[in-house]
This record gives sequence, structure tokens and C-alpha cells, in this order.
Amino acid sequence: MKVVLDACVPQPFRHTLPSHDVVTARYLGLSLVEDLELLAAIEGQFDVLITCDRGIPWQVNFRERNIAVLVLRAKSNKIADLLPLVPQLIEALESIKPGEVREVS
Repeated sequence: MKVVLDACVPQPFRHTLPSHDVVTARYLGLSLVEDLELLAAIEGQFDVLITCDRGIPWQVNFRERNIAVLVLRAKSNKIADLLPLVPQLIEALESIKPGEVREVS
């Protein structure tokens, strides 16, 4: 699965998903763009956006999108707080479909 980590997710977190093709918004040159612009840039090229932005599900109607979103819900977006979510995140990546938004907590 082709995955983009939003700018709010620490870059080293990409190493926790070795069986997926993971890049960061920063690598794509999209770390400073708004959510809608990021989605427009990656949709059709990537399958999933992983973010810590809890507001993104309310900003966009994903049912009409050809991309899925996984929202990481942890105490903070520090990698130490996100690492316990990895098993649930991997499980969600195996079953998520385009247009879906899921929270991983």
C-alpha cells in the first residue's frame, strides 16, 4: 500500500511500516500546504494519508475521495506516544478502503 505521512507525524515513524511504501509530506515538498491541497496532490497516487490532525475528517467529505485517511489519536504526536498504535495501524491498513476515515487509538 502506498502511504503518505502528514507533516504532523514524525518522519521516523515511516520505519514502523516496513511492508508498505511510505513517504512523508515533507519528502513530497508538501509539508507546508493546507489539508485540501495536500489531498489534491496525493489523491490517485497514494492509497492512505496517515495524520494526527483530528480535525481533518470534518474538513473534507472523504466518501467522494479516492484516498483513505487514518487519524492517529495519542497523547501527543511524539514518536514515543505513537509507537503503541502501530499494531492497530497495521491492522487498519490491511482493511481500509478509499473514501474511509478511521481513527487509531
